[in-house]
Amino acid sequence: MSESSVRKEVRIVNPQGLHARPSSLIVRTVSRFKSSFTLSVEDRTANGRSIMEVMMLASPMGTQIVLEAEGEDAAELIHAVAALIDAGFDEKA
Repeated sequence: MSESSVRKEVRIVNPQGLHARPSSLIVRTVSRFKSSFTLSVEDRTANGRSIMEVMMLASPMGTQIVLEAEGEDAAELIHAVAALIDAGFDEKA
Protein backbone atom coordinates (compact mmCIF):
# COMPACT_ATOMS: atom_id res chain seq x y z
CA MET A 1 0.00 0.00 0.00
CA SER A 2 1.41 3.40 -0.93
CA GLU A 3 1.75 6.25 1.55
CA SER A 4 -0.45 9.27 1.18
CA SER A 5 -0.69 12.76 2.61
CA VAL A 6 -4.04 14.17 3.74
CA ARG A 7 -4.91 17.67 4.95
CA LYS A 8 -8.17 18.99 6.39
CA GLU A 9 -9.26 22.20 8.07
CA VAL A 10 -11.68 22.02 11.00
CA ARG A 11 -13.04 24.46 13.56
CA ILE A 12 -13.10 23.92 17.32
CA VAL A 13 -16.80 23.86 18.27
CA ASN A 14 -16.85 22.93 21.95
CA PRO A 15 -17.31 25.92 24.30
CA GLN A 16 -14.22 25.16 26.42
CA GLY A 17 -11.90 24.86 23.41
CA LEU A 18 -8.86 22.62 23.19
CA HIS A 19 -8.06 22.03 26.87
CA ALA A 20 -6.56 18.99 28.63
CA ARG A 21 -9.40 16.47 28.12
CA PRO A 22 -9.88 17.10 24.37
CA SER A 23 -6.11 17.11 23.90
CA SER A 24 -5.86 13.70 25.55
CA LEU A 25 -8.69 12.38 23.36
CA ILE A 26 -6.84 13.53 20.24
CA VAL A 27 -3.56 11.92 21.35
CA ARG A 28 -5.37 8.69 22.29
CA THR A 29 -7.09 8.59 18.88
CA VAL A 30 -3.86 9.30 16.99
CA SER A 31 -2.06 6.51 18.87
CA ARG A 32 -4.31 3.93 17.17
CA PHE A 33 -2.83 4.80 13.75
CA LYS A 34 0.56 4.39 12.09
CA SER A 35 0.66 7.65 10.12
CA SER A 36 2.40 10.80 11.32
CA PHE A 37 0.00 13.53 12.41
CA THR A 38 0.25 17.25 13.11
CA LEU A 39 -2.17 20.00 14.07
CA SER A 40 -1.51 23.62 13.12
CA VAL A 41 -3.00 26.88 14.32
CA GLU A 42 -1.70 29.93 12.47
CA ASP A 43 2.11 29.65 12.75
CA ARG A 44 2.13 27.05 15.56
CA THR A 45 2.36 23.32 14.88
CA ALA A 46 1.99 20.39 17.27
CA ASN A 47 2.86 16.72 16.98
CA GLY A 48 -0.49 14.95 17.43
CA ARG A 49 1.17 12.24 19.53
CA SER A 50 2.33 14.72 22.21
CA ILE A 51 -0.30 15.85 24.70
CA MET A 52 1.89 18.75 25.81
CA GLU A 53 2.31 20.03 22.25
CA VAL A 54 -1.42 19.70 21.52
CA MET A 55 -2.35 21.50 24.74
CA MET A 56 0.13 24.30 23.95
CA LEU A 57 -1.97 25.20 20.90
CA ALA A 58 -4.43 26.66 23.46
CA SER A 59 -7.24 26.95 20.94
CA PRO A 60 -10.55 28.46 22.10
CA MET A 61 -13.92 27.77 20.52
CA GLY A 62 -14.02 28.98 16.92
CA THR A 63 -10.32 28.42 16.22
CA GLN A 64 -9.54 27.06 12.75
CA ILE A 65 -7.13 24.09 12.97
CA VAL A 66 -5.32 22.36 10.12
CA LEU A 67 -5.00 18.58 10.49
CA GLU A 68 -2.27 16.86 8.47
CA ALA A 69 -1.41 13.18 8.29
CA GLU A 70 1.06 11.25 6.21
CA GLY A 71 1.25 7.49 5.91
CA GLU A 72 -0.64 4.39 4.94
CA ASP A 73 -3.69 5.13 7.10
CA ALA A 74 -3.62 8.94 6.80
CA ALA A 75 -7.17 9.30 5.47
CA GLU A 76 -8.64 7.19 8.27
CA LEU A 77 -6.63 9.11 10.88
CA ILE A 78 -7.80 12.50 9.58
CA HIS A 79 -11.40 11.26 9.49
CA ALA A 80 -11.23 9.99 13.09
CA VAL A 81 -9.74 13.19 14.53
CA ALA A 82 -12.00 15.48 12.48
CA ALA A 83 -15.07 13.54 13.68
CA LEU A 84 -13.90 13.91 17.29
CA ILE A 85 -13.47 17.67 16.88
CA ASP A 86 -16.74 18.09 14.92
CA ALA A 87 -18.59 16.29 17.74
CA GLY A 88 -17.21 18.83 20.23
CA PHE A 89 -15.36 16.05 22.05
CA ASP A 90 -18.81 15.02 23.36
CA GLU A 91 -18.73 17.92 25.83
CA LYS A 92 -21.95 19.57 26.93
CA ALA A 93 -22.33 23.34 26.63
